[in-house]
Amino acid sequence: MKTKYLAILVCTALLALISLGAAGAAAEGGNLTLTQEYDLVGNRSLETQYYLMERDIRLIAEDGTPKGGEKYRLRLMIEPGDRSLGEADRYTCRGFAMQKGDGPEVTIPTLEGWSFDFERGSLDEAMLDEQGLFFGIPHTRFEGLSDSSGKVLEPINAYQVYDVFIGFLSFSTYAEPGWRSGGIQDLRRIGDTDCPSGRLRVPYQPGRYYQGGVHLQGWWVHARI
Repeated sequence: MKTKYLAILVCTALLALISLGAAGAAAEGGNLTLTQEYDLVGNRSLETQYYLMERDIRLIAEDGTPKGGEKYRLRLMIEPGDRSLGEADRYTCRGFAMQKGDGPEVTIPTLEGWSFDFERGSLDEAMLDEQGLFFGIPHTRFEGLSDSSGKVLEPINAYQVYDVFIGFLSFSTYAEPGWRSGGIQDLRRIGDTDCPSGRLRVPYQPGRYYQGGVHLQGWWVHARI
């Protein structure tokens, strides 16, 4: 029986990206009101930041039978660059762990300490760099990975490891103002919804395990207060 990945990903990103500072006038006595305005963007800091992102995947067979699940956990350290000086942000993986079903949690030793630079201004509207890499992340870095038990990751699991990094960058990019019209900076009051009219179709390069003709479509993050 074939097993498919159910298109439901439960991602917990402890991003520290949203500042619920009130911009409107508070009600009498200091209480908040439903008509108050909020600032979900906050000010950019140059201090080193630490993040945890978790992805929980539930596997379901074609007949609807649960087939267990997988968990992926990424710890990142980010050293923000000074954009006024044209500096990129430096991302460093502080650890990556994964678990299949009820099996033991294992780590990916070769990813710990791996660093890469990320500069949003060097990407086009589809978030591709000059080499056509999504968010500038080289998928070849995730080919042939082995876990802490010495087992080589299956291609689908290696892809999920890669995609956790992509997911983090998509969340953090979305949380910054001005990366596209109708961004998070436009969510000001309770009931506001970010729902762009366009759809994105990106030529995707997931590595040598998958050949040609791969596109990512509908890559918009929708939010509502």
